[in-house]
Amino acid sequence: MKPALSARSRSYEGAPRPVLYGLLALVSICASTAIAQSGSALVQRLDSIAGAGVLENRSVGIVAAVVKAKNTLLLKAYGKADVEGDMPTTVDTVFPISSDTKQFTAAAILQLRDQGKLSLDDGITKWLPDFDTRGNKVTLRHLLGHTSGIVGLTEMPELRAMRLMRNPTATRDDVYKVISRYPFQFPTGTMQAYSNSGFWLLGLIIEKASGMTYEEYVEKRIFEPLGMTRSMYCNNSENIPRRAYGYGLRNGITRRVPEIVHTGTYATDTSRVTEDERTGSFLSDEPSGFGIGSISLPQKGKGVYRFAAREHFSV
Repeated sequence: MKPALSARSRSYEGAPRPVLYGLLALVSICASTAIAQSGSALVQRLDSIAGAGVLENRSVGIVAAVVKAKNTLLLKAYGKADVEGDMPTTVDTVFPISSDTKQFTAAAILQLRDQGKLSLDDGITKWLPDFDTRGNKVTLRHLLGHTSGIVGLTEMPELRAMRLMRNPTATRDDVYKVISRYPFQFPTGTMQAYSNSGFWLLGLIIEKASGMTYEEYVEKRIFEPLGMTRSMYCNNSENIPRRAYGYGLRNGITRRVPEIVHTGTYATDTSRVTEDERTGSFLSDEPSGFGIGSISLPQKGKGVYRFAAREHFSV
C-alpha cells in the first residue's frame, strides 16, 4: 500500500502535547476577506498565519493549503517532518490523518448508497445482526451524525486497558466485542456527542456492503480514481518516503510520540488534497453543524474551517 492523509494536533492529559502528528490545514476564504485583502498582500498574510505555529515553537511542522473557490492561494510547508533526521516538511510529505479519515469513511458510505448497496436509513442490525442496540433504533445516519448514543471507543475503560492505540496484537474482533455490548450514553437521536465508535462501526459496514476490506476500498474506490498516489491506509510497518512523525512538546523540549498502530482501528495517511476533495464533492447532508464526516466552524465571520474531528488544530 501507499502513503495516506493529514492529521491534527490534540492534547492528552499526562502526556506530551503532540504539536505535530501531521497537519494539512485546508481553509476556505469567504468573499469579505478576499475583498479586504487581495494579491500578494493576502498571500503574505496567509503565509504569516500558517507559519506562525512553527516560528513560535508550537508546531514541529505544518503543510497549509488555502483555497478560494477553485484557486489555491497558498500551498506551503513549514518546519520539520522528522526532527531527528533533520528532514524538512514539504508539500509532498505524507501525514497520518487520524480522525480526518472520517470524511473518507463517509464518502465510502455515500458511494455505496449511490450504488444501491445500502441506505443511510438502514438499521445497524441489518449489517451487524448481533449488535445489542438496547432497544434503540440506530441507523447509519445516526452513526454519521454522531447522534447514535454509542459511547466513543476512547472512553471505554476496557479498550483503554487494552491500550488499543498502541497494541499491535489488538484486533477488530476484540474491539467489536467491547463496543457491541457497551451501554449507550443516551437514547439514540436525542443528543449529539462525538463518537469514534460510530465511525469505527461504519468501517465494518463498508466491508460488509462492498465485499472488500476497508483498506482495499479506500485505495481502489477513492484514492486511485482521484489520482491520490501519495495516499493509503495507515501501515506503520512499511517504510514510506517523506513521511512525517508525531511530536510532543513539554517544558520547551520536543519529543517524538509513540506511533499509533491500526490493527484494531481504521485510519489513512495522505499528503495532498485533490481538486475533487477540495471542492467538497464527497460531502453532503450537514445536519446540526456536524456533517457527514466533517464539521463547519465559522471563525468570527472571516472563514470556515472544515474538520473531520472534534479537536481543533493547534496553530
